[in-house]
Amino acid sequence: MNSIDCSRVPLSLYWILVLCILTPGCAATLETKQAQTYQTHLGTLQGKKSKEVMPVIIDQWKFEVANQWEGEQPAPQDVNKVAVKVIKFSEQEIRSIFSEPGNYKVMVFSKVVGSTSATTGEIDSMGFSLSKDSTYVSNKYCVVRLVFRDDVLLNSRVWGNLDRGRFVDGTTVKRF
Repeated sequence: MNSIDCSRVPLSLYWILVLCILTPGCAATLETKQAQTYQTHLGTLQGKKSKEVMPVIIDQWKFEVANQWEGEQPAPQDVNKVAVKVIKFSEQEIRSIFSEPGNYKVMVFSKVVGSTSATTGEIDSMGFSLSKDSTYVSNKYCVVRLVFRDDVLLNSRVWGNLDRGRFVDGTTVKRF
């Protein structure tokens, strides 16, 4: 078995790695930073009409519609019946967002921000492959949820690193 010769690694590199592991800010991923940028920019679009917001989301940022639903003055108990998985509204969000009468439209957008892959296979004691290797790829998505009331952006929220199964249930448009 080969061992690693640590004497060849510069001491400064060792301490940089230790500090990155121990410092939470250093471990922030690129996806998280990009999600924070999206959230900050969406804050500046609050109160704007959907025709001003949609070109930013779809044309500039290259997001695609993953899910949407709309309804007129939805009851609080109905809101999370149509919301999907991780992107559901908290009780506090429901009270603050859907408290006033109006025509609401909730849109969920997604964009691939990365992927991970794994290869599986079987090898015998001689090192020969017994079965064909299979590669599995899992995409990571940035997800944006927008809430419009009477065609004006009322609320937005961004998630930086989700698997598709955590925010899509197979249907894209719902009404209640």
